[in-house]
Amino acid sequence: MVRDYAELFKSREEGQAVQTRIIDRHFAAVRNLHNGLTLKQEFGEVGIDFQDSYHVAENVAEVETGILKIKEYLKYDRSKPLDSINQPLVTIDPKCKNTILACERWARDPKTYKPKEEWKDFVDVQRYLVMSEPEIESHVEMGGHRMPHFGVNT
Repeated sequence: MVRDYAELFKSREEGQAVQTRIIDRHFAAVRNLHNGLTLKQEFGEVGIDFQDSYHVAENVAEVETGILKIKEYLKYDRSKPLDSINQPLVTIDPKCKNTILACERWARDPKTYKPKEEWKDFVDVQRYLVMSEPEIESHVEMGGHRMPHFGVNT
């Protein structure tokens, strides 16, 4: 199964300069009962290397920290026109329909205020991206404005 995913990743990445792949550090640490390797190690053996998702101090809420960072990266003054200063630090390509749907539909449980499981995986990926503090690789045209692009399709 890891080999199948590795081939899928390689085919999707063909012709692109992949600098970093990020994996959920909790999921990556799960060991295969048959060979004792972690998922991250198994991928490494077939040439797919990952960086662990972010770490926070034990007394800090990991998910909340990431959600606040997403909000920080998406923030701009909507009452003013977009320009080189007033713009989000990250944008979502319009072709990333599931990510856009997740942003529109992801919610918290009204009783516990904890994030709901539905749509959370797409938000998790965004958390991993912004918490890695990516550097702007290029700019793309969106809505007639040059927007920062981090060389990723979320």
